[in-house]
Order: sequence, then C-alpha cells, then structure tokens
Amino acid sequence: MKKVVLVALALLIMAPAAKAGEFTLTQGTMQLGGVATFDIDMEMPDKGDSVTGFALDVAPSFGYFIIDNLELSVGASAGMGFGDLYENAAKTFGFGLGAKYFIALGPVVGYAGLGVGMDFVMTDDVTVDNVTVDGATTKALALGVPLGVLYPLNEHVAMDLGTVISYSMSLEDGGGASLNVPIGYLGVQAFF
Repeated sequence: MKKVVLVALALLIMAPAAKAGEFTLTQGTMQLGGVATFDIDMEMPDKGDSVTGFALDVAPSFGYFIIDNLELSVGASAGMGFGDLYENAAKTFGFGLGAKYFIALGPVVGYAGLGVGMDFVMTDDVTVDNVTVDGATTKALALGVPLGVLYPLNEHVAMDLGTVISYSMSLEDGGGASLNVPIGYLGVQAFF
C-alpha cells in the first residue's frame, strides 16, 4: 500500500497540471469516473499462524453540474475480500445519490459533499462442524460525507485524492450502526 501511495504522489508532483481556473466545472458539465481501493490485511497472533487477506472495492460514479461548482451525482459500489483472512467473507454492493461543491484552491480543486444510499451485504452458506448456516442479505441506510482534492492533469481529467466519512445504520431487526473514517482513496475523474 505504501508503494501505491508513493507512486501516486510522484505522479502528482511530476504531472503537468492544468491551472484550476481552466478546469471545467460549469453548469451543464458531466462527470464520469470512479475510485478503487485495494487493501492487504494481515493478522499475526502471538501463537498460531498468521493469516493474510485482500480486500477490493470499486465505486464508479456519474455526475451533472446543475449550477457552476455544484454537482449532483449517482454512484454504485462493490466490494469483496479474499484470502485466508477473508474466507467466507461477505460481499457488498451499494448505490447512492449525492451532491458535491467544488472550489478552486490554487493549482488544485477541493470538494465537500453529502450523500445518501443503500448498502447490501450478502453472505454465502457456511458449514461449520456439519451445521450449515444459510446465507443472507442484509440492508443498511448509509450517509456519507465525501471530502477531497482534485489534481487536474488537463482541463478534462483529474486525479481524485479523497475520503468518504460514512455512517451506516442497519435496517434489519436487532441490527446496529457503524461510523467509518477511512484513510482515503485514489481515483480518476473525467469532466466533459
């Protein structure tokens, strides 16, 4: 993960950035893009073998600027884990609607927003000690606050460095709620 961050930072420093003033975020502009995260997780207990797992999440999005600097967007997300650590792990799918406000900050463009959506967690059937537990799909209402910076590579394409602080509330009986404050993501956005 450190290598990915270092490569992204090197690209940001070396890439010929367009001036933020030339970057098109006016009424009628459309946005197409997405973000991806890939995590390598390892548990190393004091006793016993260590286990490693990999988590992959992708989230494409489409947006439309209803006025200058204000975008309404729709998006989807999908995630899955694999490896020893995530054996029999649930798969996730979600969709949402949101709005973001963009502001030029010198050579970059900052943004903040608010989104709402639904998340679905799908588990497979699992057999433990000759007992099979049926898989299920659970639903949750999610609220998100996207925060980030676009680094324009030209007047139509930007690298997206950001995060989404999210609160998820289960819609199932006896379900709980969770607050997630991740480190961030790297994405690419195109404006046309």
